[in-house]
Parts: sequence; structure tokens; C-alpha cells
Amino acid sequence: MTGASVRPRACRARQALLAVVVAVFLLFGLNGRAPAHAGELLPADAIDPGACSLRLDIEGVGTVLACPPAGEAEGNASRLLWQKPGGMVEVIHSVEGMAFVNLLRGDLDGDSSPELVAVARHPSSEDQVPFIFSERRQFACLYPRDDEEEMSLVGLEITLVPAKEGTALCIRNRVDFHRLGPPDLFQSELYRLVGDRLQKIGETLSAATHVHQKMNRAALAFQRGEFLEALRGYEAIPLAELPREAQAEALFNQAEARKYLKDFATADRLYGRLQREFADSPLAEAARRESERLAFRETASAALGLYVDASLLVSRAQWEQALALLNAYLATQPTGPLADHLLLLKGEALIALGRTEEALATLRALLAGFPDSPVRQEAAQHLEELAGDPEESEAPAAGDR
Repeated sequence: MTGASVRPRACRARQALLAVVVAVFLLFGLNGRAPAHAGELLPADAIDPGACSLRLDIEGVGTVLACPPAGEAEGNASRLLWQKPGGMVEVIHSVEGMAFVNLLRGDLDGDSSPELVAVARHPSSEDQVPFIFSERRQFACLYPRDDEEEMSLVGLEITLVPAKEGTALCIRNRVDFHRLGPPDLFQSELYRLVGDRLQKIGETLSAATHVHQKMNRAALAFQRGEFLEALRGYEAIPLAELPREAQAEALFNQAEARKYLKDFATADRLYGRLQREFADSPLAEAARRESERLAFRETASAALGLYVDASLLVSRAQWEQALALLNAYLATQPTGPLADHLLLLKGEALIALGRTEEALATLRALLAGFPDSPVRQEAAQHLEELAGDPEESEAPAAGDR
């Protein structure tokens, strides 16, 4: 990205955390997606109930047991077992590299037949993931389904709670964009089953009374694109109560919110204040670059507005929409104001979409057509990552001629 803000960086940090959890699950828990032993029947003496870490007795159904790996034959797989009233044991599910840490039971779809929720966690992570099974359908797995692309539900705490619609699955996570430490702000998302699919029905936030919580609440509004709400939140925070770098972050995000609200003059003043008062902050350089772009507000307001819109789409990973917007403008203004910045955004969108050859052509056009561009270095870095030789066949920078 050519711009910088606490919101995109924090958003990417959370995405990276989720990606790690998903990668661990896919690497070690492939059996969790399509368990090789689900439905397998075991004799009653094949397990030692005393060795199982969790048990849930269900009247008329039997006992659900969560058991660690039984030995070398089981590899690293933890098993969820159904011990039937007659003593026979059936494997409900197995996951590798994870351990079941809780068993919950509640009616998540309103059919008067409870679902079983088994909560699992990898030993190296505090994050938990849910597995949901239909008691009515002999503990068939409802979530995650075989056609789910990833384990999208991850939480620090997973529980069942009452909701207006009925019992809901609650996924609780820490909102920690600014990484200020406790007291923390927590977000709880509520889900119910609609048919065989989980559907979000609501969310709540813990009280935000401390300055740390207020900062993260404002950041959450920013991350959601609620820029006016975010601006009000940041402006209400007494900066003097924050650590110095957090003050810079709050000021920067105020400027970013003003920018996305198209209040370019106020945004520029805030960027300037950050550069003066927090010259030692890593955000000072980002503020300087933003001020350079905002200088076009008097002479090229349309191009600046389009850049802001396109950069927001890119930061939200809405690559196709960003590309359509950029292509429409660049088709008529290929060398107009901010065209080099727009070409960089276009190259980043193409990279994200996996359209490498088009990205290479776009970045090379930027380097060749704009030898004095302030985004030349970023373009060259992207090109080097893609092709390994960013300057090959390109015009040299002005200082090199």
C-alpha cells in the first residue's frame, strides 16, 4: 500500500493471526475437515473412559467422550467418541494436532433437538475453534462442512449463550488494534444455525470506559469503514493519557478518517501536526506522504478523490472493484495527476488477484513513464518480488541519468 494507517496494519495483523490458526488446522487437522475414522465402530473395551479428558452424558443417547491420542496407531489424532447405551463406541470425529477442550450442548436451530459443540485448540495457540454436530442426525458434522474454505470462526472463548432467537454460539475475541494492553475491549459475535449453515445474528462489545478500550473501539469503527463514528471516538480521547506512540496513532487515524470523509484540508492539517509533534514516530513518514498527495486537492480534486476511494477498496481487499475504478480513470487519464500512484494501486490489485503478467506490465509502465515518481521505490520492490530484476529494460531514475 502507498498509504499507511493503524487500521490496515491492525487488520492485516488479525488476518495473519487467523491465517496461522487456519494453516495449523489444515496442516495438522485435515482429518477434522474430513475425518478418516468418522462412523467407525469400536468395541467397548477399545477405549478407557478414564483416559478421556471430557465427557458429556446425554439421557437416552449415551455418553460423548473427548479423548487424546490413544497410542502410536492413532498418530497425533484426538478423537470425539459416542459411547452408546449398549456399550458400543462410535467415532464421531477426529482431529490431528489439536485437543478438545470443551463440550457444549444446545439447540442452535430451534428444532427442539440440541446440537453438540466440541471446542478444540492447538497446544501452541490460545485460539479455539468450534465443531458442531447434529444430535438428531447421529452426530453428523454440521460445521465445518466439507465445502467450507477455511475455519473462519476462531475465538479466545467459545460458549453457548441465550439470545432473542434462542441459544446462540458465542465467539469472543479481544479487540486489540492498538495493542495497548489491559484493560481490554472484547467483541462477542453470536451465531445460530439456519438450515445447516451458521449465520451471524448479532454482536456485542464490552464496556469501553478506559482510554485503552476507547482507542480500540474507535479503531474497530475505523476498520468497519464507519469513519464519522471513528473520528468522534478518537477526538474524544485525551491524548495526554496515552503512551507517545499511541498518541501518534490516534492523531494519524483522525487524519485518515478526515481523508476518507473527503475533508482534505483538515486531514492535511492533522498530518502536518503529526509530523511536527511526533517527528520520531514511524507514522511521521506516512503522514508526509499523505500530505504530498493531499497537495493535489486544489488542482486535481477528482483524481485525489478517486485515489482515496481506490486505496480504501485495496485496503479492504476488494480487488476487483478497485481495479474497475482504476481502469476506468486511467483509460482516459493515463498520465494525469496522481497517475503514478493510481498505477501502483492497480499493480497491487493485480498482484493480489494473481494476474502476474498484467501486474508486471503495469509496474514497468509506472517505472518507465514516471522516473521522478515518489512511489517509484515501492513499485520497484513489487517488481523485484515478482520478476527479480525491477530495473531491467526500464528508464533510470532522474538522479541516475
